[in-house]
Amino acid sequence: MKVFAEHETPRRYPIPAWVKFALMIAVIMGFSMRSCYLKNQSKSFVISHVTIQEKTRVSADVAFTITNLAKVKLKKSVMIQVYDINGDLLANKLSQVEVPGSSERRFLKVLQKFVRPIKDTSEIELATVDIYNSKLFQ
Repeated sequence: MKVFAEHETPRRYPIPAWVKFALMIAVIMGFSMRSCYLKNQSKSFVISHVTIQEKTRVSADVAFTITNLAKVKLKKSVMIQVYDINGDLLANKLSQVEVPGSSERRFLKVLQKFVRPIKDTSEIELATVDIYNSKLFQ
């Protein structure tokens, strides 16, 4: 007579190869669909009329217009960047904007955190606004 009874482990079945293959195809199609979406999203979201409204030694007011050509309300992240005369980055800001379908909206954003101090407001020269995409899996 045994003192300890043997523990019966359930029998494990391997995952069939066709299931692994189907999952791999689904993941590849998901990545390709996402890249197509990111390429085509700029066609329905147009950024124009980017200007610097007011310049001070500690802040810059950037005004821009966004036109939504789609028929649905879109909420996107935009990256606002301000450069100096030499083309060096002075400040950047990530902001969320929401535009109703088939309309145009004007925005004014204030950038207050400069990368380096400036002596004169004439150093601030250029502002850019772009749609922000996370760079994960691109």
